[in-house]
Amino acid sequence: MQGDEYQALKQEYLDAILRGDRRVVTQLVTDARAQGVAVVDLYEHIIGPAMHRLGDLWCQDEISVAQEHVATAVTELILAQCYDWLLEDTEPTIEGAAVLACPGEEQHHLGLRMFADILDAMGMDTYYLGARTPVDELPGMLRRVDARLLGLSISMPANLPALQSALEIIHRSFPGIPVLVGGRGIARRENLLDSHGIRFAPTIGVGMSLARRLLTS
Repeated sequence: MQGDEYQALKQEYLDAILRGDRRVVTQLVTDARAQGVAVVDLYEHIIGPAMHRLGDLWCQDEISVAQEHVATAVTELILAQCYDWLLEDTEPTIEGAAVLACPGEEQHHLGLRMFADILDAMGMDTYYLGARTPVDELPGMLRRVDARLLGLSISMPANLPALQSALEIIHRSFPGIPVLVGGRGIARRENLLDSHGIRFAPTIGVGMSLARRLLTS
């Protein structure tokens, strides 16, 4: 599948989730899978960009909160469907535990959810804490599961203070743990990340490459 085909499928996906049409969305991804599109490519080129566009429409008041919630619920259904395919596609190569969270009041979590599922398929034991995770609970969770990796994501710049607070807490408590940070809220603000084992992952593919390099070296 080429760029124009991905773009067309992304638009079809977006139109269908805005209608809340679960059957059409399910058929779209099932057909793409049958054409040989890997789940990672579905995430990178179709589902992720469609959700970004959904967020833009909401920010521009072109769709309602209710529409955004319906579209998100449909996509959560699709991610559950894709998980089994991920396990089929991916050879486990990394061991250990990973903790993933959206700190503070960050509610947009689907990008991190996709990355968590990929890490799981890569062989890690993932502990996905999801949206609105209190930053002061992160050290206890990392200690409890003996985590080898922490992933954080924010979509809204308003949550930058919570992200920075989380990074400061983790640096004090776990100075050696690799930290991957992603999400649109940090894009073009990577200078706010210091050098204490923190890496910026602008895409899922970059996050996968960083995880492999950091945890298998």
